[in-house]
Amino acid sequence: SAPSQAPTITTPSGRICAQLIDVNGTSLPGARVRLDYGSIFFTTTASATGAFTYKIPLSGQAGYHVIRVRTVGADGTLSAAAELKLNLDCAGPRVLRASFDRNVNQLTIVFSNDIKPESLTTGATGSVQLVMSDDRVIGGTISVTGANVVVTPAENLAESTFTLRVTRAVQDQQGRPLDTIHTQLFTFGD
Repeated sequence: SAPSQAPTITTPSGRICAQLIDVNGTSLPGARVRLDYGSIFFTTTASATGAFTYKIPLSGQAGYHVIRVRTVGADGTLSAAAELKLNLDCAGPRVLRASFDRNVNQLTIVFSNDIKPESLTTGATGSVQLVMSDDRVIGGTISVTGANVVVTPAENLAESTFTLRVTRAVQDQQGRPLDTIHTQLFTFGD
């Protein structure tokens, strides 16, 4: 019969964007291994060292998914399950909110995911643009802490009306571009 102990999964759990995932791990040498994903299952055989790998096609539906891996006994019984927990998410980051502190001349942008710092640039061709009412684009300096971005404009905009434009050139840590362009007007005097 199957052992009581679950196999070991070495594929890390977490957030992914993929159509296939290699499920790797170890079980008893030469044992049959069953991988359950939703209502379907796959089987493979562990090597002489107990290592196994199987490429599972993912449904493509965003959200949380669980792959359960068990060792199959010669009599068809199943061991306890090891679980691989995945968050299938191929959506890029979004701007959750942006605010401008006129007292310190700083714009704070909060994204839905951690942002890749090198994808953030300012100026006319930058991924973060501060567009004045006369269509001039102001540059500035950017600091990034995870999903929080602080932009300090090159000019004092404390008494100015301007539009923030965040382009799809902004990427999260997985290299996914911004889902949609974000545009927000900051009006002086309101």
